[in-house]
Amino acid sequence: MSAQFRSRTFYVTVLLTFASLATLSACAGDPREPTAIGTDAPVIVPRSPGAPARTAEPGERIAGPSEAPTAADVRFVEGMIPHHRQALEMTAMVAGRTDNPGILRVAEQIALTQEPEIKVMATWLTALGRRIPDAHGHRSAAGGGATPGRDGTASGLTGGNGGTDATPESEAGASPGSSGGATGAGDGAISGAGEDGMASPQELDALRASRGAAFDRMFLRLMIRHHEGALKMADDVLRHGRDQRIRMLAREVYSGQNLEIARMRSIRVTG
Repeated sequence: MSAQFRSRTFYVTVLLTFASLATLSACAGDPREPTAIGTDAPVIVPRSPGAPARTAEPGERIAGPSEAPTAADVRFVEGMIPHHRQALEMTAMVAGRTDNPGILRVAEQIALTQEPEIKVMATWLTALGRRIPDAHGHRSAAGGGATPGRDGTASGLTGGNGGTDATPESEAGASPGSSGGATGAGDGAISGAGEDGMASPQELDALRASRGAAFDRMFLRLMIRHHEGALKMADDVLRHGRDQRIRMLAREVYSGQNLEIARMRSIRVTG
């Protein structure tokens, strides 16, 4: 397991801890109020991706998000949960259909990171009083999101969804449309795909019916496209979102899935 993969897994664990704290805070009152740290167990405080976390001091008050969630934050989470679920459905097909070590390895990594990320997002939605999306919706979920108000915000939420807060590339990473991104037609493109890159029911059926090299090629095409869609979703919330937990998660999704795309493109398929 690479150091970068271990770092991403640890960072998601930290986010899950903070999402749980946010749920407890929301039950007690305003979720934006600082949370007091007790003395029973250490609490890990995350910093920016790649930087070492620190341990909170007893009695230290950990501040909640500085901004209330916007429609962009909710749209990202309500779209990414079904998006991740479909990725897990695809990785579950790997066993028994291929013995390609590269594909087996990347499928394991996807499962180990995306399952806890779903928990983080589901906990966040629950704290917000919103319903967790069902199943994976086949492209419809990412476009659903929060109900927009007259000003473009989610109903009952504050903050805008405009472009005035566009995240610079130094913070969000190279945007999906830039030369450094991993989007575009490329090797993973399949005609007819939506913006979120999700596979249709027919594509999933075809993947399920394939074996060996045919499975390998189809899995790589579908999963690369799927990851490219996630990059677009993460880029959008980094530009327009306000909730700091969701922005941290989006950065991890963006950096982690970019690496996975590079690994998938390097996998050799023979036969």
